[in-house]
Amino acid sequence: MDDRVNKLAGLLRRLIDGDPPLTIARDLAGFKGVITAQELALAEEQLIASGTAVDEIQRANQLHAALVLDDLNTQSGADMADWSPGHPAYVFMGENEGIRGFLSGRLQPDLDAFLASSAEKDRQNLLSAGQELQIALNKHYERKENLLFPYLEKAGITVPPQVMWGVDDVIRNLLNLFVETISQTPVNSKRLTMIFERFTVQVEQMIVKENHILLPMLKPHMSEEDWLLVARESSIIGYALNKGVEGASNSDAMTWLQNATHEGKRQTSSAGTIELPSGQLSLAQLTAMLNTLPTDLTFIDHDDIIRYYSEG
Repeated sequence: MDDRVNKLAGLLRRLIDGDPPLTIARDLAGFKGVITAQELALAEEQLIASGTAVDEIQRANQLHAALVLDDLNTQSGADMADWSPGHPAYVFMGENEGIRGFLSGRLQPDLDAFLASSAEKDRQNLLSAGQELQIALNKHYERKENLLFPYLEKAGITVPPQVMWGVDDVIRNLLNLFVETISQTPVNSKRLTMIFERFTVQVEQMIVKENHILLPMLKPHMSEEDWLLVARESSIIGYALNKGVEGASNSDAMTWLQNATHEGKRQTSSAGTIELPSGQLSLAQLTAMLNTLPTDLTFIDHDDIIRYYSEG
């Protein structure tokens, strides 16, 4: 493993230094077996430890993602079957299906129609599609950055989230430029097409990295209680482009959350007592005590999310 990571870090460094990607690809072909998400993460960590700046890795991200794209796509255990329908990871991957579908079934056709006609109605359709995608990607990336990345950082995996967040910002900026260009009069069609091509490549590579790097890396570092917290907070932020994706709709996510919450309560109840610094109480005793206090209680955590309220 150490030898493979050292070699992979060396190849990434050569990419950053400007070596031709085709030369790197030939050397990469000498690796035995597929490159794993863990190896890629460790290679990036090694580059940072040796003095490479995060923004240098971000700038080379598209190149090195393209080199390992086929390997990542063929890895086993990187699909929605790893999680049950409605699970936050299942929904996250379902959104990626929805993003792909939106690009090919809505944004691309609307762009083609506008480039062919330059009609105002086609421009408005394209503008509407771009604005809808802005809202969707913001929700998708916000959940990833604020709900999932902290678990990697807590486990000491810091570079991949930083690199991925930087690329998220590039994608958001490209989409903002795309929408701004559509809004200008007259529309610069050549610039619009160039931005669209760069944007779609970056989005597709991010989908692969989320499905085949981010989620596999998260798996060993998150408990069911962690996923339950992610599901609760995801419902507050909202989901995106998951309508019609079987097992990943809003109702699927809510059903999973309700079932997981019920199971968690059942397990807590069967555990007997809740240990406190000054004693122990059963769940029923604690609930009854809080509900009989002569005041209403509400607990709001550091994220301004209501976690508990008494039933008085």
